[in-house]
Amino acid sequence: MIRRVLWIVILVAIVAVVLNDGGRWFNTRSNLSQATSELGAWASSNLSSVTRDQAADAIAKKAGEAGITVYQYGQDPNGVQIWTQTDVTGTWVLGPYAALVRGVPFKQARHAPFVVKDYVQAQFH
Repeated sequence: MIRRVLWIVILVAIVAVVLNDGGRWFNTRSNLSQATSELGAWASSNLSSVTRDQAADAIAKKAGEAGITVYQYGQDPNGVQIWTQTDVTGTWVLGPYAALVRGVPFKQARHAPFVVKDYVQAQFH
């Protein structure tokens, strides 16, 4: 009887972790993808006549307004390439595990977020 209860508790715990971490990852990934696409569309419509440095500053500011970070940016005469990222917060296992794999000490890893990344390439209009 005790074994059966223990297995049920373990199963419920695993399902809870998968639902929490998976749901947070999925929602954050979806939101980042949408924000990155919108950022690319905005950049392709608004930044064709500015310098690369001005465009990079404008994109970083616009990304900050959307709650995401641009960690790499490229521009050529035809368009822009934008690499974005954001943190998946509130994970119980995914964030701490990823931090431990990166070599973060356990005390700090317990609260470390998991990072998701995205990319968009947009042609100037």
